[in-house]
Amino acid sequence: AEESLKTAGGLAVQNYIELFEFSKLFLWLPKPGGNKLGIIGPSSGAILLIVREMRKQGLSLAKPSQVSQDLISMKIGGSTCEYGNPVDYWPPKKFIGTEICTIYYLGSEILLNDDDVDGLILALEFFQEIEFDFYIFSKIKEKFPNKPIITLLIQAEQEGAKRVVDIATELKIPVFENEVERAVRGYAMLLKYYKDIKKE
Repeated sequence: AEESLKTAGGLAVQNYIELFEFSKLFLWLPKPGGNKLGIIGPSSGAILLIVREMRKQGLSLAKPSQVSQDLISMKIGGSTCEYGNPVDYWPPKKFIGTEICTIYYLGSEILLNDDDVDGLILALEFFQEIEFDFYIFSKIKEKFPNKPIITLLIQAEQEGAKRVVDIATELKIPVFENEVERAVRGYAMLLKYYKDIKKE
């Protein structure tokens, strides 16, 4: 059955919920330019899990230019590796929402502006002390309309998570809650669709 689906130009999901979760990617996101991703998040197992699943799916970490690396080092710092990707901002200079907001905004802008970055995964550990207005990504989407952005909520407090999901839905940015591997698989499937099925 799966082989027949592929022959007909279909893509197989792993479970029922992915039919709905992945449909948002196909409806909301632009065609990916390639398999190289930028990641922004705090020091945690989430970044490691994202990278591990990326390898399984044939995706790569983007290698930002030296200019981008210098900007990330100067404006964000934290525990980010010397290559500037993933952007690991922990520990932040100030443990407040406005500081975290600035980090995500600047990090997204620098990475998406880099020619080697095809798409972006935002890993958010959202709790009251560092919550920020997710509407900042409306400007990012306007500035980089041709690069997909996927959000991953990790262990977020319920009320904060709902606010993020509501705003992200309005902005048409897909959100995956505590589903690291699924978020990465979703991007890989979107890329496969445009690369192998909907060829231009």
